[in-house]
Amino acid sequence: MPTASVKPYVSDDRTRVRLRPEVWLGIVVIAAMIVVAAIAPRLQPGPFVRRVRIVNNSAYNFDVDVAGRVANGWMPLGTVGDHSAVSIGSVFQQGSSWTLRFSVQGHEVGTIVRSRADLERADWVVDVPSSYTAKLSSQRVVPTG
Repeated sequence: MPTASVKPYVSDDRTRVRLRPEVWLGIVVIAAMIVVAAIAPRLQPGPFVRRVRIVNNSAYNFDVDVAGRVANGWMPLGTVGDHSAVSIGSVFQQGSSWTLRFSVQGHEVGTIVRSRADLERADWVVDVPSSYTAKLSSQRVVPTG
């Protein structure tokens, strides 16, 4: 068998470029910031209205639910006591048209539809319609207050 001469590989440290840890850390931090900036908008839960205020001048406690224009995905908004008002914070945006459903003692009294623009003009304040009091009285529903 013929013999082959093998030369060992000797590296020359002068030809290799090594980045210091501070440089790598900087590159990693910048890359992470770019990734976060790129995906953060997709991770936001959705648009919210800061606050919706329900004003009730009747002798009944009303449960209030909210939905969009189609009114098929009701979300409980809250309960407003008799002769009082309640502010509900961080309400999920329902779109260009909001449907509010009012119930007393588990029975639906009625719904109203408001445009987002109308709600913004009213500073997100909704009054319980006074016609609901007359309707409840005519049905002989005992006031809750």
